[in-house]
Amino acid sequence: MKLPRIVGRAACIAALLLPLRPGAAAADPAPASGGWVYAVRWSTLPQKDRVEDSAYGAWSRVAIPRGLAVPGVRELRTFRAAAGEPHILTLFAFDSLAALAAWRASPVVDSLVGQARQLTYELASEIWGPSPWLPAPLVPAGRDPAPGGHALYIMSWSVAPDRDEDYARWVRAAVARWAAAPEILSVSAWRVVAGAHADVVAFEFPGLEAWARWYADGEVQKTRIESRELIVDVRSELWGPNPLIPRPLHPAAAR
Repeated sequence: MKLPRIVGRAACIAALLLPLRPGAAAADPAPASGGWVYAVRWSTLPQKDRVEDSAYGAWSRVAIPRGLAVPGVRELRTFRAAAGEPHILTLFAFDSLAALAAWRASPVVDSLVGQARQLTYELASEIWGPSPWLPAPLVPAGRDPAPGGHALYIMSWSVAPDRDEDYARWVRAAVARWAAAPEILSVSAWRVVAGAHADVVAFEFPGLEAWARWYADGEVQKTRIESRELIVDVRSELWGPNPLIPRPLHPAAAR
């Protein structure tokens, strides 16, 4: 049996997307888990000042409230790369694909995208929809899911050919093992609607040191070994807090 792929509705918003990047995831700890996410990655142009003091930083402080004021977006979270490029990941959360498409098609958002192109490069986006195997985030008992200042580890992948049923069994068991490992705050998943992979999984931690301890855990490493015959085109990204916007923002807070 083939795993369901949410692809039919992608065509209705293809014209609204930024160029898609080839390659390359409880209370509400991860970005609008279980809903729809517009994920945008970019790198900032070289700055002579700190990013916080640069033209890009000044633009961000104005652009983010303007984007949040457009109806439809439920939450915004942004992260800075722990190493390498792209430098910035921003996640806009929505309750529906229709809300996402209407927001992205608004003149205000279109203007902001044009401005961003003058200050960034490698600007690319993906659309994530609800995951059929983890429709709501998994939060380990006794851990504080309140978001803010956290590290986010994102893995994206596609299912190996003719391994759909094996993958479905493995990934459901793997989620429980990931959540049982030390210091993790939540596990969330989405099915990629428009992008290069099939599934995105996001793991949230109090900080980068906590991620390192979780990653080294024996059970986590076992799942990595088991996955080698089940998933392909794997992409891993490690994101830390963005000092420009260290906590999640919601429309009311932007006004």
